[in-house]
Amino acid sequence: MISEKVKKFLDGIKKDLGFLPEDLHITRKACAFVAISNDSVIKVEEPRVCYCPLFTTLFSYDTINKESIENKFKWQSENWGMFTCSRKVCDEKIIVPFGASEMIMYSLKKKRTDAAVVIKDEPHPLV
Repeated sequence: MISEKVKKFLDGIKKDLGFLPEDLHITRKACAFVAISNDSVIKVEEPRVCYCPLFTTLFSYDTINKESIENKFKWQSENWGMFTCSRKVCDEKIIVPFGASEMIMYSLKKKRTDAAVVIKDEPHPLV
């Protein structure tokens, strides 16, 4: 079931382009929907969050706006292949050290863990 907000966003893309792209990716950043197709951001909603310390630290933006969101996804596409068939899935760097998969990776690298099970129910995983 697609929410009314997503339907409205998709209708906006269809109105702007005249069609919905086959390789359409929809994600969110700062409570704003972002549409990406053919390695490019094609639509960004106005973000409802204007500051995030993590976003500022990782991407060196003082404020969050449509332009900074678009630039962030452009950088991720160019450097990591995000939203393309060339996406880098494996990386040795720990960029965000507090997510479940990052904690597991860090623990495995330090040889403190042999195996782990991640249980995901709703937005918060349990390791």
